[in-house]
Amino acid sequence: MKRFLYILTAVCMCCLTACTPEEDEIFGQTSAQRVNEKIAENLEILTGAANGWLMEYYPSSAQSYGGYNVLVKFTEDGHATVAADIVNSPAATSTSTFRLKEQAGPTLTFDTLNEIFHIFSDPNNSLGIGNVGLGMEGDFEFNIMSATSEEVVMRGTKTENTIVMTPMPEDVSWESYLTQIQQIETASNEYSLYKITLDGVEYSLSRTYRTLSVTHVEDGENVTETFSYIQTPDSWKFYSPLTLGDKTFGELIYDESTGCYGAPDGAFVMENVVPPLNQAFVEGLWYVAYSRLGSYTQLYFDQVKDLYATDPNLTGEQLYFLAMGTDGGYFGVHFGSAVMAAGSYYAGKLYYNYLFEGDDVITMQFAMSGDSNGIFYHNVGFDYLLMPFGYSSPVTFKVTADNAGSPTVITLTDQDNPSNVITLTKEPVYFPFEY
Repeated sequence: MKRFLYILTAVCMCCLTACTPEEDEIFGQTSAQRVNEKIAENLEILTGAANGWLMEYYPSSAQSYGGYNVLVKFTEDGHATVAADIVNSPAATSTSTFRLKEQAGPTLTFDTLNEIFHIFSDPNNSLGIGNVGLGMEGDFEFNIMSATSEEVVMRGTKTENTIVMTPMPEDVSWESYLTQIQQIETASNEYSLYKITLDGVEYSLSRTYRTLSVTHVEDGENVTETFSYIQTPDSWKFYSPLTLGDKTFGELIYDESTGCYGAPDGAFVMENVVPPLNQAFVEGLWYVAYSRLGSYTQLYFDQVKDLYATDPNLTGEQLYFLAMGTDGGYFGVHFGSAVMAAGSYYAGKLYYNYLFEGDDVITMQFAMSGDSNGIFYHNVGFDYLLMPFGYSSPVTFKVTADNAGSPTVITLTDQDNPSNVITLTKEPVYFPFEY
């Protein structure tokens, strides 16, 4: 019995000894070594795409601006060259540096300024997209969730948006790809309102940036959902599937012959809707530039320009923007007054009532109300800005535009005073007294 126990013990010791080298091989590395190996593996994958990567990039945690095509080529010496459809020139590129680091897993960061890529995260980007001091609220750091030579899936560290990269085909130039995107978007940008009828239900759609707001009537009430998409060379590809009733669609396909988008299975084709101009004015947000005002209108704006120079309540401030239309559900005058030294600003709203006449006439009058900042600035002297739009008495305007289907410039002409002309643009104008 003793001999048996001795032999058994010896066998067990041999087994343990035999297992030891294998365990050392598996567990012998430190966590830092394993992280470094993973980072090296990811770097090899990122730099291995001969023609770079196509990144489907969504800024804003709510995907408020839709998605953008970002082309990026990584090199082993830590440089990244970027092109994107956020800028007008398909040939434009910008090179900066990147690095891979450990931050709850491998993390890709664009760690020096890239004039194209950092448009998405710049709080005051050069394109004027997004709220002042926030911009498009995009990421420049990404947690790498999975990486192969066929696909890299990442998550924005701030927005937590899913960002997918796939290799750009080697036979497709970056410029030609972005040119295709630009061409299809230009062709389909004539309209921003649409209608879909599916299974007997009518859906109204409006487009802002690369998002679709979809509205239908349910139990007597309007129900609205918003879906973000990225423009491809032949479709709108959605971040989350477009849901209409009990059907979902991952993308809508563009039909060049009709200029409309439709379901891939032919279930519907969107119809373009041309809104009346007065409705397009009220439902949009339109920016003022001093140089685009009539002589009568400029007289009132001059009063406020003088206030900024003389009134102690406005010391250190400058009119940052002035817009007319609907924002946050309120129609009226919307403005920002910048505190230049502090790099901040105060936003205000002053509300208006309106009536339509036909498709291109609107009568407006100040509703004698606004938010707290709006009332403060009104009492300081911003009432002068309101006079041309209609103040103590209503003013009736003829509405004209550069494009009836999808206007980018709208002009209001006072029917009783032809020198009271207000031309407004869809593109934001900052520091309007300078333009």
